This record gives sequence, C-alpha cells and structure tokens, in this order.
Amino acid sequence: MTRKPPPARSKARPGPRRGTAFAAAAAAALALVLQTDRALDRVAASKRLRAVEVLSEQMARSGRVPGALVGTHFRLLREARALDPSEVGVLVALGGQHMLLGQPERAAAVYREALALEPRPETYLNLGQALLASGRRDEAREAYDKAVRLAPRLASRVPADMQP
Repeated sequence: MTRKPPPARSKARPGPRRGTAFAAAAAAALALVLQTDRALDRVAASKRLRAVEVLSEQMARSGRVPGALVGTHFRLLREARALDPSEVGVLVALGGQHMLLGQPERAAAVYREALALEPRPETYLNLGQALLASGRRDEAREAYDKAVRLAPRLASRVPADMQP
C-alpha cells in the first residue's frame, strides 16, 4: 500500500488587506474605549460643576458666603478641572468663587485663563466686573466693550458708567 502524502499546507500569510482591516478594527476599538473614558470624565466633571453653580447661586441670593462651603467648591472645581481640563465653565465658576470671597484680582486672572480657552462674551462681562472691583477701570471698560461687541444683549448688564 502506498500512502499518499498529506496535502500541502498553504503557507500564505494574511494579505495586506486582512492585516490592515484588523489594525483598523483594533484602532477603532481602542478609540471607542478612550472616548468612553473621556465621556465618563466629562459627565463627572459636569456633575461637580453643576453642584457648585447651584449652591453658588443660592449663596449669592442669600448674601451669605460660608467659608467651609466655598472650600468645598474649590475642591470640586479642582476635581472637575482635572477630569475635563478643556471645560471653560469650570474656570468661570472658579472665578465666580473668587468674586464671592472678595478676591477680584484672582478672579480676573482665572477669567483671563478661561478666555484663553474659549472667548465667550459672558466671560468678558465677568472679567469686566472683576477688573472694576479691582479698581482697574480702563481694563474693565475694554472687557465690557468686548462682551457687548460679541453679544449686544449683554449691554444692559454693563454698569452705566462703563457703557461703551
């Protein structure tokens, strides 16, 4: 009896299309995982920011600023910033906390940082308020002017003696 030799195995490797498709699928899966992590961080940051905003509004209306609560706000905002460093709202809220504590110079610095990320008219308005409270009237007028040029609806929120 003669034995037949086993059929020859193909030594073909996956073609470039198959390898490229696998690499693309792996990259897409990794991107999805990273986007999911980023989304979860943004949600967590947003929750912290919203908590600070709600409590700050209540403090501003009541006229009372409990120091311990503001300390908590600073901690929450630092955490939010670490989770989502591109969220300009965190910096705006941080500037607001400094204003509540009567620290307009610090607030102005934080508002300028926020404007470097994203120039929003409301942030220019806040910067104007901080600069005015610091006695820097000319700079305040410039900030108010930018706010109103970007959003004319804000003109009513600019002090009469600072109107452009």
